[in-house]
Amino acid sequence: MELNQTNAESCAQRIVLSDRSAAIDQQALTDLWKDMDENEDIIRELIRIFLDDARQQMSNAHQSLATANPIELGRIAHTLKGSSLYYGAKKLAEICGLLETICRQGQLPQAASLIREIETEFEMVKEALRSLEIHNA
Repeated sequence: MELNQTNAESCAQRIVLSDRSAAIDQQALTDLWKDMDENEDIIRELIRIFLDDARQQMSNAHQSLATANPIELGRIAHTLKGSSLYYGAKKLAEICGLLETICRQGQLPQAASLIREIETEFEMVKEALRSLEIHNA
């Protein structure tokens, strides 16, 4: 199906974020909705996988910081940055990008505070995604 302006608006109206949605970009979710052929079950499963994986990545980040491994910590930050962008978590991706950069520069003393920021922002992203309402047409 070719997507015209009316179809795009219809897709956007089917995905509704709660008032806590500042952590998520609506357009990214609309794009996800279109990419997954408007299949609510697939979208919900993908979101569940993202949330589970992000939690594991943050745990791995703490381990990498504890062992002073900037290469691994940078890889984790890069991975989390990419998946965050896919789900519209732009601020989370931005913080992950900062962590990735400081790891590349070997500035690990700053990493702990960025990991805390990532965890705080992730909680907002998680709440926004969990409150997602998908309306079938």
